[in-house]
Amino acid sequence: GGVRLLKAATHAFFDFWRQRGVNLASQDWIPGFTLSYDTTIPRQSGLSGSSAIIWATLQCLFEHYSLPLHANDCNQCPQYRDVAPVKEELPSLVLSV
Repeated sequence: GGVRLLKAATHAFFDFWRQRGVNLASQDWIPGFTLSYDTTIPRQSGLSGSSAIIWATLQCLFEHYSLPLHANDCNQCPQYRDVAPVKEELPSLVLSV
């Protein structure tokens, strides 16, 4: 379950930025990290546990790579203003996993 979600979310994140012309794999100055998760949402309960894990993973990746979560957050990183996701794209990114 959850480990597959972490891997799939990471893959979707890298694809998302690659499609925008940002090659995160070439940024070897960024140290590595470990993803893990813990949840209190019961399995098969219909409470969006998978979506919550995916969204939390994506938020961690955006923060780790110092990327804007959406275009309105580009004050600190103007180089990404033209490629940052717009707010309406984020649900699609989560659901693409």
